[in-house]
Amino acid sequence: MKYYIYIFILLFSIYFSITPLYSADNTYSGKRWGYSHMTLTKATDLAWSKDGYFIYYRTVADDGSTICRLRDKWKNIRKQDNSGNMKLETVPGDLRIETLYKIAAPVKYFAFSPDTTKAAYCVPEGGGYALYILNLATKETRRLTYGMAPSWSPKSDKIAFYFKGSNGRYGIGIISPDGNNFRVLSALDDWSPVWSPDGNSIAFLSARDYVTKGTMDYSNIFVIKLEPYSITQITREKNTWQKNLSWSPVGKKIVYQSSKGVEIADVPPKSVKLVESADKYRLDHAFKPVFSPDGRWIFFRREKGMGLVQHNTFQGAPIEGSAPWWSPAIDSTGKKIVFNLWSESSKAGIWVVEAFDF
Repeated sequence: MKYYIYIFILLFSIYFSITPLYSADNTYSGKRWGYSHMTLTKATDLAWSKDGYFIYYRTVADDGSTICRLRDKWKNIRKQDNSGNMKLETVPGDLRIETLYKIAAPVKYFAFSPDTTKAAYCVPEGGGYALYILNLATKETRRLTYGMAPSWSPKSDKIAFYFKGSNGRYGIGIISPDGNNFRVLSALDDWSPVWSPDGNSIAFLSARDYVTKGTMDYSNIFVIKLEPYSITQITREKNTWQKNLSWSPVGKKIVYQSSKGVEIADVPPKSVKLVESADKYRLDHAFKPVFSPDGRWIFFRREKGMGLVQHNTFQGAPIEGSAPWWSPAIDSTGKKIVFNLWSESSKAGIWVVEAFDF
C-alpha cells in the first residue's frame, strides 16, 4: 500500500511542477488591475527591457525625436482600509528618467530591438526614406539602406523592412544591423513585414492579388518562409484590408486588425475567425491587437482602455480606462502593461497597469 502512496505523491509533485499557476481559462480572472501614473510625458514606441526593470520610449517634437528610458520603480501594494476592504495603493519610487539619444530629424518609423540595445528608424531622404540603426550603448548611428517600417528579428540580428522599387511596386527586404547580408525577398506590392517568433518566417501585407498595382488600399496576409524559401497566402479577402499583424508566441496564429474588426488566422492557413467586431468602435480608436506572452489571451486597444479575450473562446472583459491606450506593450510576465495617454489633462503621459491577485 505504501508504494501506491509514494507513486501518488510522485505524480502529484510532477503535475504541479509542470502545471502553470493559471489555466488558459482564468489567467486574468479574479484579478484587480492597479494603475501607476509614471510621467506626464507624451510618448510613443513604448517597450520593456527583457528584465522588466526599464521602460524605453520615444518623445516627438518639431525638431526631431528623443529616446529615453525610465526605471519601473512604482509599485502597487495591497492594503486594507478602515472598513476591512482590500484596495490598491501606489508607492512612488526612483524613476530615474534617462535621455539616451536625440535624433535631429523627423522620424517616420521607429522600432526598438527585442533586447532594447538598439533601435531602427527611418527619416525622409532623397524623395523616400532612409533606414538607420542606433546603438543605444555607444550612441553610434549607421545608415543601412532605403526602407520603411523596420521589424527586428527575435534575436535582434536582422531587420526586415519594405521599400518602393523603381517600378513603383513595394517589396520586402532584410538586412543585418551592420549593413551586410542584404536580401530582397519579394517585390510584388508587399509591405509591413513582421518576424515570426522562431525567426524563420515573415508575415506581411500584400496587394499582389489586386489589379491596381502600387496600392495599399486593399491587402491580404502572406507569409515568407526563409529556409527553404516559400511564400504562402494566409487570407483571401476581396476589396478589404488588414494591418497591425501580431504573431502568437508559438507562431501558429496571427492576430490582426481588419476592416471587420480584430481577426485571427491560422498559419499554415486553415481558418479565419472574427474576435471582436468593428461595429461598436471607431476604427482610429480600436484594435491594434497583440498576444499575451503565454499566447492564451489577446489584448487590443478600445475606445476606452483595453479589450481582453481568451483566444480560443473569445470570452473576456475590457480593462478599465477613460481613454484609448496608445503604444501598449506587455512585459515578459504578462502581468504589466505600459501605455501612453495623449490627452491634455493631468492624466496624460506614461502609465503602467498591473494585474494583482486578491
